Amino acid sequence: LNAGRESVYRWIDRYQREKTPFAIFDEPRSGRPSSWTVEREAQLDPAQPRAERRRRLRKVAAKIAYWQTTARRAAIAHRKRTLRRLRRLGIRVSTLKKCFRSEVAL
Repeated sequence: LNAGRESVYRWIDRYQREKTPFAIFDEPRSGRPSSWTVEREAQLDPAQPRAERRRRLRKVAAKIAYWQTTARRAAIAHRKRTLRRLRRLGIRVSTLKKCFRSEVAL
Protein backbone atom coordinates (compact mmCIF):
# COMPACT_ATOMS: atom_id res chain seq x y z
CA LEU A 1 0.00 0.00 0.00
CA ASN A 2 2.94 2.33 0.65
CA ALA A 3 1.08 3.83 3.59
CA GLY A 4 2.57 4.60 6.96
CA ARG A 5 1.40 2.95 10.15
CA GLU A 6 -0.06 6.22 11.45
CA SER A 7 -2.14 6.68 8.29
CA VAL A 8 -3.57 3.18 8.55
CA TYR A 9 -4.46 3.71 12.22
CA ARG A 10 -6.14 7.01 11.32
CA TRP A 11 -8.20 5.25 8.63
CA ILE A 12 -9.26 2.55 11.09
CA ASP A 13 -10.23 5.11 13.73
CA ARG A 14 -12.19 7.19 11.22
CA TYR A 15 -13.96 4.09 9.90
CA GLN A 16 -14.90 2.94 13.40
CA ARG A 17 -16.26 6.39 14.25
CA GLU A 18 -18.26 6.94 11.07
CA LYS A 19 -19.16 3.31 10.22
CA THR A 20 -19.06 3.98 6.48
CA PRO A 21 -16.54 2.76 3.90
CA PHE A 22 -16.21 6.33 2.56
CA ALA A 23 -14.53 7.34 5.82
CA ILE A 24 -11.19 6.00 4.63
CA PHE A 25 -11.04 8.41 1.67
CA ASP A 26 -8.83 11.44 2.04
CA GLU A 27 -10.42 14.77 2.68
CA PRO A 28 -10.06 17.45 0.00
CA ARG A 29 -6.83 19.42 0.22
CA SER A 30 -5.55 22.66 -1.18
CA GLY A 31 -3.26 22.57 -4.18
CA ARG A 32 -3.39 21.03 -7.61
CA PRO A 33 -6.46 18.86 -8.14
CA SER A 34 -5.95 15.19 -8.76
CA SER A 35 -5.76 14.06 -12.38
CA TRP A 36 -7.28 10.71 -11.42
CA THR A 37 -11.01 10.69 -12.11
CA VAL A 38 -13.87 8.22 -11.89
CA GLU A 39 -14.01 8.19 -15.70
CA ARG A 40 -10.38 7.10 -15.88
CA GLU A 41 -11.05 4.40 -13.33
CA ALA A 42 -13.89 3.09 -15.52
CA GLN A 43 -11.60 3.01 -18.56
CA LEU A 44 -9.15 0.63 -16.92
CA ASP A 45 -9.10 -2.84 -18.35
CA PRO A 46 -8.80 -5.37 -15.50
CA ALA A 47 -6.85 -7.79 -17.73
CA GLN A 48 -4.33 -5.14 -18.80
CA PRO A 49 -1.85 -5.57 -15.95
CA ARG A 50 -1.61 -9.31 -16.62
CA ALA A 51 -1.10 -8.67 -20.33
CA GLU A 52 1.56 -6.09 -19.49
CA ARG A 53 3.32 -8.60 -17.24
CA ARG A 54 3.23 -11.22 -20.00
CA ARG A 55 4.65 -8.75 -22.49
CA ARG A 56 7.48 -7.85 -20.13
CA LEU A 57 8.23 -11.50 -19.37
CA ARG A 58 8.37 -12.30 -23.07
CA LYS A 59 10.76 -9.39 -23.57
CA VAL A 60 13.01 -10.61 -20.74
CA ALA A 61 12.90 -14.19 -22.05
CA ALA A 62 13.91 -12.95 -25.50
CA LYS A 63 16.84 -11.05 -24.01
CA ILE A 64 17.94 -14.13 -22.06
CA ALA A 65 17.73 -16.28 -25.19
CA TYR A 66 19.74 -13.68 -27.11
CA TRP A 67 22.50 -13.59 -24.49
CA GLN A 68 22.59 -17.38 -24.27
CA THR A 69 23.08 -17.73 -28.02
CA THR A 70 25.60 -14.90 -28.01
CA ALA A 71 27.57 -16.58 -25.22
CA ARG A 72 27.43 -19.90 -27.06
CA ARG A 73 28.72 -18.25 -30.25
CA ALA A 74 31.48 -16.52 -28.32
CA ALA A 75 32.53 -19.82 -26.72
CA ILE A 76 32.62 -21.53 -30.12
CA ALA A 77 34.65 -18.69 -31.61
CA HIS A 78 37.03 -18.80 -28.64
CA ARG A 79 37.41 -22.55 -28.99
CA LYS A 80 38.17 -22.20 -32.71
CA ARG A 81 40.80 -19.52 -32.04
CA THR A 82 42.36 -21.66 -29.33
CA LEU A 83 42.48 -24.69 -31.63
CA ARG A 84 44.13 -22.61 -34.35
CA ARG A 85 46.77 -21.38 -31.90
CA LEU A 86 47.44 -24.91 -30.72
CA ARG A 87 47.80 -26.15 -34.31
CA ARG A 88 50.28 -23.33 -35.05
CA LEU A 89 52.30 -24.48 -32.06
CA GLY A 90 52.27 -28.04 -33.39
CA ILE A 91 50.01 -29.46 -30.67
CA ARG A 92 47.37 -31.89 -31.84
CA VAL A 93 44.00 -31.76 -30.09
CA SER A 94 43.56 -35.53 -30.08
CA THR A 95 46.78 -35.81 -28.04
CA LEU A 96 45.45 -33.28 -25.54
CA LYS A 97 42.15 -35.14 -25.22
CA LYS A 98 44.00 -38.35 -24.39
CA CYS A 99 46.06 -36.52 -21.76
CA PHE A 100 42.99 -35.02 -20.13
CA ARG A 101 41.14 -38.35 -20.13
CA SER A 102 44.00 -40.03 -18.35
CA GLU A 103 44.08 -37.23 -15.72
CA VAL A 104 40.34 -37.53 -15.11
CA ALA A 105 40.61 -41.31 -14.74
CA LEU A 106 43.22 -40.89 -11.94
